[in-house]
Amino acid sequence: MIKYIYKFALALAILALTAYYGSAFILPSVTVENSSTFAIEEVRVELPSSGLNFGSIEPGQRNTLHYSLKQAEGVYQYQIKFKEAGVVKGTCAQVSDNQFHKRMLLEIKQADEVRCHNQST
Repeated sequence: MIKYIYKFALALAILALTAYYGSAFILPSVTVENSSTFAIEEVRVELPSSGLNFGSIEPGQRNTLHYSLKQAEGVYQYQIKFKEAGVVKGTCAQVSDNQFHKRMLLEIKQADEVRCHNQST
């Protein structure tokens, strides 16, 4: 009986891990990479149906957040608050419903230079 309980627990753990990593593969994401020399206090990316708050990002660091597949048509709108260089706002790339595995990179080169790269495969 104990043997079956261990097998069931192992199967349940494998199923949970598969679901977790599978959803991370399917869900779209935004990565913010701070390639500048400025510390960032906060990065917000607004999508048509939701928003992402990346918090602070130091020079040379990056942060990735996944978001819901259910989105209205629109664009990514970003707001970057630098600790010592002000605020930068802008838009980039289109967002639509059910963009499976879409990968967007928001690369901050300098306080006045932000690039968006679609990394979908």
